[in-house]
Amino acid sequence: MYKLLLSLRFFRLRRINLLSVFCIALGVMVLVIVYSVLEGFQERLKDAFRQTIPHVLVERLSPWRRFEDYCAVLRKVPGVTGVAPRVETLGLIGWKNPTGSPNTLATRAGQKGIHVIAIDPRLEDAVTGFRSMLGDLSPGTRHLEVPDPADPFHISDEVRGNRPPGRHGIVVGEELAKVLGLVRGAEVTIFSVRLNTEPKPGEADVAVSNETFYLAGAFRSGMYDENLFTVYIPIEAGRELMERAGYATEQIAVGSADFERAERLREACQKALWEHGFSDERLTTWQDRNRPLLSALVVEKRLLTVLMFFLVLMACGTILAILYMMVLEKRREVGILKALGAPMGGLLQLFLANGGVIGFLGSACGIAAALVFLKHINDIEGFLSHVFGLKVFPKEVYVFDTLPVVYDVPAIAAAGVATILFSLLAALIPAYIAARSDPVRSLRNE
Repeated sequence: MYKLLLSLRFFRLRRINLLSVFCIALGVMVLVIVYSVLEGFQERLKDAFRQTIPHVLVERLSPWRRFEDYCAVLRKVPGVTGVAPRVETLGLIGWKNPTGSPNTLATRAGQKGIHVIAIDPRLEDAVTGFRSMLGDLSPGTRHLEVPDPADPFHISDEVRGNRPPGRHGIVVGEELAKVLGLVRGAEVTIFSVRLNTEPKPGEADVAVSNETFYLAGAFRSGMYDENLFTVYIPIEAGRELMERAGYATEQIAVGSADFERAERLREACQKALWEHGFSDERLTTWQDRNRPLLSALVVEKRLLTVLMFFLVLMACGTILAILYMMVLEKRREVGILKALGAPMGGLLQLFLANGGVIGFLGSACGIAAALVFLKHINDIEGFLSHVFGLKVFPKEVYVFDTLPVVYDVPAIAAAGVATILFSLLAALIPAYIAARSDPVRSLRNE
């Protein structure tokens, strides 16, 4: 009992111990914040991929033959929950609101190009989360919510008005709708360009085709780039555009019940196609299509976590220095305790307990401060941006419209336990010096 009482007394009498607590708390707080935000980025990316990217995508370099036969084979693969046709292409975009003049996109979105995806909404639900992206728009685009998610490309007679019938509907990302100032029913034209490999005399080397749609609504995927550069059209319109433009890819999207095991599904689909004589396909998973981004995020998380652990170790170094100074100052008290019969193990536990108290308080305060910071991180980012006029986390760079956070309880607990262990290790050297001291020399020198 005396060990704990003396340890707490030594802690209270030396105000410099609070410096150690502060340093450790700061290191733990930064470690938890960095890990939670990076983990949040990774989870948000996966959620966004679940909504927008099929688990497995089947493509062909040559035109499809017996398209339905491919789909029939893929539907029988164990683990497949759905199969849907897709057409993807790139293009530029023009627009005309019902009461405005026509415009052609010449902003950053036009420089990058528009990603056009043609889907069948009835089959897409079993492959991606397209329907879930049609609701919960931001306040600025709430007027563009799709009335019927089951039929997202439907254009009512009221919206079409007196304009020509027969045009397909189109759904655009909400950021693109904001940039262009689109309203429901706006005429959106997709321009697609292809090379003319055998031009006749007087013909251009490139051929341009276009298709005009009526705006049916907007979607919100949670990824800034996806909201700014992607549009969805019906599968029939995509095939028509592909026939005229030539620069498009017809695909088969495959969904599964286990998003994380897409690689196993790809191997099973490849094997099934080979067994049925189909061998001219290219199968990719959602990881393959985003491998550079996912790999960079994993490496960054590991690197920053290691660096933050070194920060905690440096903070624990203050414990070693402070406790060593305490041992030098308390030689008389240590000599008296040993003269009274205090065992070596008792003195060792006394100073170890002091280091453990500092580590426990530092890790507890650091975790608590980190949780409070993470809870209000988007408010803090908004305040800093408003006060200093500088966006700390611009959406264009960090992809998402808000900073994602994941509270990984085991990882946070591991950080706290590791900090306490490092503190005990830092206290071990001065504790051992105190326990091995000679009481006669300690009292004589005093």
